[in-house]
Amino acid sequence: MNFDLASNDSNIDVISHKTILRGNFTFGDTVKIDGTIEGDISTTKDNSILIVGRNALVKAMISCDSMVIEGLVSGNIVSTNTIEIRNTGSLFGKASARNIIVHPGGVLEGTYKISPS
Repeated sequence: MNFDLASNDSNIDVISHKTILRGNFTFGDTVKIDGTIEGDISTTKDNSILIVGRNALVKAMISCDSMVIEGLVSGNIVSTNTIEIRNTGSLFGKASARNIIVHPGGVLEGTYKISPS
């Protein structure tokens, strides 16, 4: 997927590294998490991207279009498009997506399902 934060403009919402959220979290467009989230995360739009930053900790059930993981995610992910785990990223749990990309150094521990639709 090669999503590059520098190439996108102000359409990115950021949850800072000092923020801790517990409960249900819904987003549209693109959001980057640098803090901690525990609960459920879902998207309200197609073509949305959830980015878990290097210092983020996410313990959640996640339903999204596309996702980039650079930090730690523990939980289950259902993606309608792509899950990309970068070299600093870790996913512990279940993942279901059209595409799953794990870069060298990235961790995917659990079960995964890749389906074309």
